[in-house]
Amino acid sequence: MSWTDGSWFVPTEGGADNSLRATGPAATTGASAAEGATNADAGAQSNPFAILDTGNLYGGDEPPPLIDADVGGNSALGWPPGGSGSALGDFGGATGVEKWGADPYGVGQEATSAPAGTTPGLGRRTEADARQESAVACPLVDAERRSLAELEGEYEASATLRGKIAALRRRLGDGRAFYRRVRGDGNCFFRGASFAYLESVALAPHDVRRAEAARLHAALGAARPKMCAAGMLELVFEDQLEMLQEWAEQLGKGDLPPEVLLAHFNDDVTSNSVVMFLRMLASSEMAAREDFFAPFVADDTITFATFRNKTEAMGEESDHPAIVALSDALGVSLRVIYLDASGGDQAEANTIDFTPESAGKDIVPITLMYRPGHYDILCEGTGTPCQ
Repeated sequence: MSWTDGSWFVPTEGGADNSLRATGPAATTGASAAEGATNADAGAQSNPFAILDTGNLYGGDEPPPLIDADVGGNSALGWPPGGSGSALGDFGGATGVEKWGADPYGVGQEATSAPAGTTPGLGRRTEADARQESAVACPLVDAERRSLAELEGEYEASATLRGKIAALRRRLGDGRAFYRRVRGDGNCFFRGASFAYLESVALAPHDVRRAEAARLHAALGAARPKMCAAGMLELVFEDQLEMLQEWAEQLGKGDLPPEVLLAHFNDDVTSNSVVMFLRMLASSEMAAREDFFAPFVADDTITFATFRNKTEAMGEESDHPAIVALSDALGVSLRVIYLDASGGDQAEANTIDFTPESAGKDIVPITLMYRPGHYDILCEGTGTPCQ
């Protein structure tokens, strides 16, 4: 299967299908989907959101991308910050360790280039190997508050990143310089942003909580026709949509406390269903405003449809357009603080606010902290997560 087909998706019942939306005649998914269902192991069939190993999701004869010693930005998307085409500067010839830290996935061993099919555990890791091991070590959303001083210690090889983290600590103050880890499985933006937002609603004063829950319920109601208009099958997303609407109702009544929300987000099936729905919602927002989002596709080798497929695919890292699309679709204000290696060791982290016109005025913007290839939740100010 090629990259443009998107990831394999195993629905709750029935066979496998390699597309989350209707893209044409049934023949486009028939043979390959049947083959995928035949080859899936029994465990994956019990997980309605499993991503099956198809060998090479990126198409062609080349092996999938690896974590290499010197990784650049995504020139097609102008992202991450500091990569080719980024408006936030570049790495200025920094080494791989300077860019990413000595151990970007927290697996205790640097990943190096390796041919396709390399056996994990023999000193040569692919990106998928690193993510799988990281996933075992980290909850989907960590309940523990961690000090930014602890994070600073992870980047001994990068004076630039240590300097930016130290500057962020000074700005927040030692009493508020905390963050919460989100599992680094490629879904960290959607998972971290959605949990942080819903928790902030749960922690808000009574009147604010009721008003924001009602606004969220209405935004979710408006999502159904938008997603159908984008060619997505209602059968695929209706259960997740109804679950989130029920959560909005519970939030309004005060019946969804933070500890219950955290349990939901650490249940694999529930948490991944939220991520899957939000990925589809962001993609449908892109489809509805193609004139706005199409310029983000700056490379002639990628089509807008492929660009949207990347947003929908579970496990794919999220870029700037996905943040804009989700923020606008839900009417949720987001702030992202970027800890990249640009600007030298005296530079402060870049901050970008995403504030849609429909956002609730009394909810504190959700703050995420971006390190190269990963998002965590930053505790910034009263009423935000981790309080």
